[in-house]
Amino acid sequence: MKKVLTGVVALALFAAGCGGSSDSEELAQVRAELDASKEQVATTTTAPTTNGAPTTTAPEPTIAEELAQVRAELAQTRAELAQTRAELDALKGQVAGSTGLMGTHQTPTTLTSPSGLRSPDMDLLEEFETDAERREWIRTNLLIGLPWRDAEKMAHDAGWSTKVIFAVEGEPVVMTMDLALHRLRLVVVGGEEAGTVTDVVNS
Repeated sequence: MKKVLTGVVALALFAAGCGGSSDSEELAQVRAELDASKEQVATTTTAPTTNGAPTTTAPEPTIAEELAQVRAELAQTRAELAQTRAELDALKGQVAGSTGLMGTHQTPTTLTSPSGLRSPDMDLLEEFETDAERREWIRTNLLIGLPWRDAEKMAHDAGWSTKVIFAVEGEPVVMTMDLALHRLRLVVVGGEEAGTVTDVVNS
């Protein structure tokens, strides 16, 4: 393209020298061709000399795109924070239910044996006002009707001490006056060989 432009310039000089002022129209035409050649050179993209492939520059992100990305990251952070708070609240609820909130209330720890019979809890048993309430809490109904040896073993496995009382059906049952809330009195009817538990007293 530079060679073309040089040729046009030389042609213009040659025309100006040969024709003089009488060839002004031809000179004007040459000048017009020169201007057109300059415009063509200015708008022509020169290809790179390294590998022949045009160099492409990635457009920089706009402010709006950067702002959208920041907002997306902020939303994700808020979601993670909300999940962490939910997990913390759940953990606080578990702690409050087992040990009492801020130490103001202590929940009694009560164990239950595999049979379903509850283990002795002296603090809780003392809060009950009647023997019926204690029986219901202990679940003494699980022992009723069992052979007395099986019932005795079940009570021992749950942590109770026991006292077996062999009674005669239809006659009053005599019990000692000593009170022990860690003990279950098993009232057995039917004899020592084949007797079954008919009543359980926590005393």
